[in-house]
Amino acid sequence: MSKPVTFIQAPVLTSAPPGNSGDSGHSHPHDHAHAHDHDHAHNHAHDHGAQEHGHTHEVMEHPGKFAERDLPDYSGRDWKERGFTIGIGGPVGSGKTALTLALCRIFRDTHNIAVVTNDIFTKEDQEFLIRNEALADKDRIRAIETGGCPHAAIREDISANIGALEGLQADYGCDMLFVESGGDNLAANYSRELADYIIYVIDVSGGDKIPRKGGPGISQSDLLVVNKIDLAPYVGASLEVMKRDADKMRDYGPTLFTSVKLGQGVDGVVELIKGAWKAATGGNRLNIPYDCGIFFSRSSGLYELLGPGQNSSAYLRSTQVSVPSSPTETTTPLLDPYRTMTSPIFLDVEKYRRFRALPVYTALKSLGTSGYAELFASNIAFAHRVASYLDSNPAFDVLTPSSRSPGSKLRFRQLNIVLFAPSMSKTPVRFRGENGTDVLRQEINNTGRMHCTGTKWKGRGAIPIAVSNWSTNEERVWAIVREVFDKVSEEATE
Repeated sequence: MSKPVTFIQAPVLTSAPPGNSGDSGHSHPHDHAHAHDHDHAHNHAHDHGAQEHGHTHEVMEHPGKFAERDLPDYSGRDWKERGFTIGIGGPVGSGKTALTLALCRIFRDTHNIAVVTNDIFTKEDQEFLIRNEALADKDRIRAIETGGCPHAAIREDISANIGALEGLQADYGCDMLFVESGGDNLAANYSRELADYIIYVIDVSGGDKIPRKGGPGISQSDLLVVNKIDLAPYVGASLEVMKRDADKMRDYGPTLFTSVKLGQGVDGVVELIKGAWKAATGGNRLNIPYDCGIFFSRSSGLYELLGPGQNSSAYLRSTQVSVPSSPTETTTPLLDPYRTMTSPIFLDVEKYRRFRALPVYTALKSLGTSGYAELFASNIAFAHRVASYLDSNPAFDVLTPSSRSPGSKLRFRQLNIVLFAPSMSKTPVRFRGENGTDVLRQEINNTGRMHCTGTKWKGRGAIPIAVSNWSTNEERVWAIVREVFDKVSEEATE
């Protein structure tokens, strides 16, 4: 017997052959194979006496992989034209509208939001949201009647949804926009030109077999929501089986188990949406500067409460006051007790507890949004300049992920971080081996012009450069950085 699994409110916790959409009306020729059994050949057209779909049904060879799903392209994206868009899809009755209502009630107090619903021939979902006061202004909730397969309006021809979203953006200047599709089958999924973050909702009433049946909605959505878990005992569905199969189909991509009407698990959905929104729009950019000033306390207990604790970043984990810089450094036993003390360098308020409200407010008042934009642009330009130099120097490998890397499916712009290490093949001998990165870092630091810390990237020693200071002047500081890299490279020549 398997061990019981406990599902909590923020749970711990992808496509199969396309099937029938369940819509009775379509009169177009089917040139693809049918998954259902007939005793006759399929060389004829089906005429069900309803209007044309206006699109074709693609045949998929496999359900796709979560890690290889299409990702949104933010290059050139103007968030003023259309806010961050969350697409919510899933079969009829899975709880899409209930989830949309719950998310509206949570986000409306902290974010500027609006909603577009999709139905085939009705505006029922829009009316439900308005009737339940999802948003104070009912005009922020708009409806589209697709007139055919719901997935066409979110994937093949997204013009109606894009028009509605851009109209809402023009009227209200939204931070986030929610799109709820009409009920559809497991083959339905959003176009990345429409949805920046895709949530696919299924429920336990269809049985615990649903996750393993696959489909782009299950395998390639950013988040899979298994809803109505409170009904599992009544329909004979095993949550353990659904979790196992969802993990397998989604390569362990995010899956949350919810009971939306009871409020269970919704907080987990909210946190994932917030994280995606911040990553896409730079909503957390002001949270990672290194100009926090001084935090002073006579009590170590207060530091232990407010400091980063044991989960510090790799570059903050050293605790020694002093580490010999070379084997030849003169040492004395009298210093040993002090070497084990926590270094003041690492006594800070890392991990986001930085009392940043006043400094950020005053800086914004002083610089304004245009001033901050110039600051970010300057930092990013400097980081690109460093990366370009390192990439052209055979002694170094640039490890910063790039959307231009061969085979990469990532689409993003490099910001202010540069990650590098000694080259695996062309670096001087002393930079090779297990400690080669540390040797390179120490040589850079020994110049006295530049100081670097160490970290790990995919198990490999690395050196990060984070360009985040308001006083970083590209020409002045670049001359110093270039001098250091040139010096290390020249001295390293065999």
